[in-house]
Amino acid sequence: MSYKFSLKLNILTPTIIANGNIISPIEYIIVNKRYYRMSEKVYEKILDKYSTNLNRSIYQLLNGKIDPYIFNILKKHAKEYSIYSMPIDTSKTEGTIIEHFKNYNYTTIIPSSTIKGFIRTSLLYYMLKKNVNLLIKACNRIEETLSEINTSLLLGNFYRARREAKRVSEEIEKMVFRVGNADILKNLRIFLNKVNNLENVLSELKVINRNNKQTISQQLAEFIRKGSFEYIALVNIDKYKIYNEDDIEQYNLYIEKTRKMLDKDTLFDALKTYSRDIFDYEKDLLKEIYNNVDNFERFFNKRSFVIRIGFGSGHLWKTIILLLIKNNKSLYDKLKDTMSKLYGRTWNLISVKLYSGSIEVPLGFSSIFIEEVV
Repeated sequence: MSYKFSLKLNILTPTIIANGNIISPIEYIIVNKRYYRMSEKVYEKILDKYSTNLNRSIYQLLNGKIDPYIFNILKKHAKEYSIYSMPIDTSKTEGTIIEHFKNYNYTTIIPSSTIKGFIRTSLLYYMLKKNVNLLIKACNRIEETLSEINTSLLLGNFYRARREAKRVSEEIEKMVFRVGNADILKNLRIFLNKVNNLENVLSELKVINRNNKQTISQQLAEFIRKGSFEYIALVNIDKYKIYNEDDIEQYNLYIEKTRKMLDKDTLFDALKTYSRDIFDYEKDLLKEIYNNVDNFERFFNKRSFVIRIGFGSGHLWKTIILLLIKNNKSLYDKLKDTMSKLYGRTWNLISVKLYSGSIEVPLGFSSIFIEEVV
């Protein structure tokens, strides 16, 4: 069984897919309300061209600062020495910057791995919601882990407690997607096909306390403010024969589970179900901060829906929270209490991440239109 489908993602609110890199203050300049990210070899070029009077400037660079002499050189050659640039939408122009994911030629993109991650979480949620026995098994594992985490907390071993919290989420994923050592979603591949009308901006990522509306932190970051992305997804179930066919029973179980999970009707229904439930959950949390979230309702129909990706999404834990609130409230209360102790704050109630430019909106909302390709 094989088929392919397209996904068209349109940015609704500014989005960050971080690549893990933090840009230091000596790696960029801001000139005339535009941010220029400097080339890695920029200072070699400056030394070649301007070899005198640099002693003080180099000392400043070693201390993470650009002095006026170097700044004027960079300003003069901003386009020549930069690898990319974008407008700014903030009055804050100093500090480190969270870098957005980019492709080989520095185009800011939403990578296909992000879309596959959303599909994976949608299927995880859907399978646990539909399979009572699997959900009970996951709940039992969470309860066992809470006991282990509380023991670690009593012993003051916070590192071990956090590791156990991470491990339980990974184990729940394995319950759904693994047969032996084979991962069912290896049969799903996604490729970024087109990027349209892209608009990047440097602004501030703001984290606020949801309860008292106080700012917890602010950080410069690269955002996608507008744009659309087109992806092609390929499902090819019989191609991956991971098991030795001598082990017929396990191989047949793998094929059976894969066919059931990646059947197009199941997959599309999982995406719609999860996006609907997670949006309703997010909407209730965000209404006090952003009263226009109801406007996104118009994107829900037979083949389109709203998703949240990147910073602020927190899909895996929100999946577990949603399932427990609806199916095992007492276990949810235990989980909330234990995680609050672990992180030293009221878990899942403390913060929301916002784009804090000329308008202030929650991060990462996009609409997706899905269509089978014949």
